[in-house]
Amino acid sequence: MTDRREFLTGCVTLAAAAATGSVAIGQGTVTEGIDVSHWQGTINWPSVAAAGIKFAFCKCSEGTTYVDPKFSTNWPAIKANNIIRGAYHFARFMNDPIAECRHFVSTLKPVSGDLPPVVDVEARDNAGFTGTHIKNWLQRFCAELKKKTGRPGIIYTGFYYWRDEAGNSPNNWGFPLWHAQYAASPTLGDSYLAWPNGWSFWQYTSTGSVSGITGNVDRDQFRGTLAALDGWRIP
Repeated sequence: MTDRREFLTGCVTLAAAAATGSVAIGQGTVTEGIDVSHWQGTINWPSVAAAGIKFAFCKCSEGTTYVDPKFSTNWPAIKANNIIRGAYHFARFMNDPIAECRHFVSTLKPVSGDLPPVVDVEARDNAGFTGTHIKNWLQRFCAELKKKTGRPGIIYTGFYYWRDEAGNSPNNWGFPLWHAQYAASPTLGDSYLAWPNGWSFWQYTSTGSVSGITGNVDRDQFRGTLAALDGWRIP
């Protein structure tokens, strides 16, 4: 997600990206991926696949009307190149959560083989909103997403945002964590009240590089093998 960065205050930059594919590192076996939006421009997805990227999240929507300009090309291209695909919605807490969720699902149209839809929780447009407001907003959004898709999605956030803006809610509504922290290891991932077992996905840098993408790209890891990630797909 290139629409944010400041909510990671307190994190340090990763010196080098991990290897592609499923590799064993300090926190066990992980599988390499990326996340993209229109900020990455036109992507050569065959080159991305050849570079060993196993999964990719792309931005789908934001608010109640916005659709990422590259979603319509990225979404089918990820699948066509045998990369496990997922998509995210950038939450705007001044809007009605039901309207935002319906906009997301109607744009995304998730199908069998996709990863669960993601709600991106990081917006700084919450001036005057309390942690209670954000928690109530998310509860309604997550309930509607479950209703529309028949299963939980994923929550993307950073620890400092979750603690300081969302009140460190102990409730995750059944949604696993995609943790954003640009550090050598995701040390804060086990500090969330809502996710005592830590993260499932980790965004570890915003300045990664991958063949087929010009400039910086967010790099991510799934906490498990490629076979385990395959089990996350919508049946």
